Amino acid sequence: MDELKNYYVSNFVYQDAKWIGDIMTTEGEACYMKWQKVNQSLTYKFKSDLEDLIEDDPEAMLKVVDGQYPVLLHKTMAGDVAIETLAILNDLMKFFPMWNKKINDDIIWPNWCMKVEKYTPFMVYDKPKFKNILKEAVSYA
Repeated sequence: MDELKNYYVSNFVYQDAKWIGDIMTTEGEACYMKWQKVNQSLTYKFKSDLEDLIEDDPEAMLKVVDGQYPVLLHKTMAGDVAIETLAILNDLMKFFPMWNKKINDDIIWPNWCMKVEKYTPFMVYDKPKFKNILKEAVSYA
């Protein structure tokens, strides 16, 4: 039963499936395979994404300047950072309310926000471990 749930979740996250016909294709299977790969190497992917995001200034990844998308969101939308990394970071730091107030976009950002918030409860990860990874990454910057 978990496999079926994960299949559905992966397709709603990676291809915005709106109806069952969207996921019953080879593209649906590819989404599930991608989801499995990311989740099997979640710790590695999270660390890797953080290295790319933090570089010199850890605060820059979350900062909203003049209502524009922050670096973290921009890189996630571009596919350079996993949506799982965004979800975990928000789960740990709760910055979406701040983004909701500061981002000047009422079309694309609200959809991304909802997607991540709906996806987060389905994610299985060791919260204390990922919090420590984040602390280490920030302290090295």
